[in-house]
Amino acid sequence: MASTINFKRLVQVEATNVIEDLVEALKVSVLLADSAKRTLWGDEKARSLGGEFPVWLAGRIIGYVLGPPLVYSLASLLSYLSQQELDKREATDKILDKESELSLIRDINSRVAASLDVAEIAMALVDEATSFVESTGASVMLLNEETGRLEIAAAFGRKFDDRPVLRPGVGIVGDVLLTGVPEVVMDVTLDPRFVPGAYPVCSLICVPITTGERVIGAINISNQRPANYGEAEVKHVLALAMHAATAIEKARQHERVLNGKPKQPLIQGFAQLLDKPGNGDLAPGDSCKENISVLFCGIRSYAEHYSSMTPRENFVFINDYLEAICLPILRSKGILGRFEGDGVMALFPDQDGKGPDQAVMAAIEMHRDLRDFSERRRKASKMPVEMGIGLHTGLVSVGVIELQEDLKSTVLGDSVGIAARMERLSKLYGLRVAISGNTYDALSMKPLAGIREADMVTIPGKEITLTLYDVYGADPDGIREAKQKHQAAFNEALGLFRHREWGKAGRIFSRLCEFMPFDRLSMIYWKRCQAFKKSPPGESWVGVSRISAF
Repeated sequence: MASTINFKRLVQVEATNVIEDLVEALKVSVLLADSAKRTLWGDEKARSLGGEFPVWLAGRIIGYVLGPPLVYSLASLLSYLSQQELDKREATDKILDKESELSLIRDINSRVAASLDVAEIAMALVDEATSFVESTGASVMLLNEETGRLEIAAAFGRKFDDRPVLRPGVGIVGDVLLTGVPEVVMDVTLDPRFVPGAYPVCSLICVPITTGERVIGAINISNQRPANYGEAEVKHVLALAMHAATAIEKARQHERVLNGKPKQPLIQGFAQLLDKPGNGDLAPGDSCKENISVLFCGIRSYAEHYSSMTPRENFVFINDYLEAICLPILRSKGILGRFEGDGVMALFPDQDGKGPDQAVMAAIEMHRDLRDFSERRRKASKMPVEMGIGLHTGLVSVGVIELQEDLKSTVLGDSVGIAARMERLSKLYGLRVAISGNTYDALSMKPLAGIREADMVTIPGKEITLTLYDVYGADPDGIREAKQKHQAAFNEALGLFRHREWGKAGRIFSRLCEFMPFDRLSMIYWKRCQAFKKSPPGESWVGVSRISAF
């Protein structure tokens, strides 16, 4: 960060024209000098005129204006110009710092976003940290929640085989885990908290790795020699820790799910829902009726993927795809209910009142994980993957049947069919996640999820009208931000459309199509407005769309 300016350059180059014009207007002798009163510009005769007026910047004198009392105004002007120049340079420094941080974030995200391996992410952290901060050693230490000990996930420098056992409250890193506050120690031998090991250390930076309100580990950067670690180095390591923390937690959750994955997840999940302690207590006919959020998802344009691969490649692909999208379901306490080709059904019971929120959060995280999966495929020169998700909340009957002495789980009820239709509607309207009004009304996380109303539709063969919502919180960052920015305009246009003001609504939807060419929903409404202006619907029309095939 800039702390001063070059007063000599300001006087002799940057402000010369202003100074000359002012001196000519004052018609007096003027001399400009630096803080040591050495001449920078002007008439030496001014020294004998008795006046010395300081030029101030940030509370200190950086120069003088010498001459009669009248030149006091020039000193004030130069103080003002100096401050303006300093402010400009500090603003430039902030921009450069921000660009440096954004570059750092892009670098670390490119290495860890698609990884589900804790050691790989930790090593990327070590590499990025030591590329900027002068060091002879570095490590990423993560808290083992079962043992309460800090364990090294990755390290650079000499071997850490003889590292002493550390835990929260033990050593400098232990204190950082308790406080969540980064520390810089110029000489660890003078710090009573330091726990020496086989690896010699003099200067140390220790930064916490935090997710939410939990500290899950720390990054240590050290040097055998005295190092002048300061704010820039700490900010760099903090930025790394902040943007890698989510990836580390996600990878650790992945490991926990894989390590604890049951052999028969469908039956065990239903046993939990049916309040049965284990598979052995389940029997044909066991059933219950619960308020459940049902999730359906399927791959978009799956036929293209299928036709481009051999049978073996297809099964490997499906296995990898399911592995990617099912973990968020399990993390959100969902129950995997059915696999049909590329399609998955999951259930989120409302036993604790959080089922709809957990279902929507799972849907958002499924798309985030799918983007990571697609990125890995893209790097391997394979087709990326898109999917649609539909959600509906309502009463569902779940139970157990027996086929040839093998227990199978099953789900029955209109809510299952509605959820499946929501998934098909997501494709029709170009939405990544489509939810019904029932799910929307039960949500407590509406502002966090990013949701807009999409349409009202009728189900063929049933006297039911469904309100359809777009969960754009599942969209990629740029699309999500654009929809959020233009949501007020979209809502206004939708209201005008339903009040039969198709001209006004059409003009707004037309502008939205320009701002968001990717938004199929705005295009659908613009086309409806054009059609209704030519051929208006009957007076009984209330804004409900009748979709014959979905």
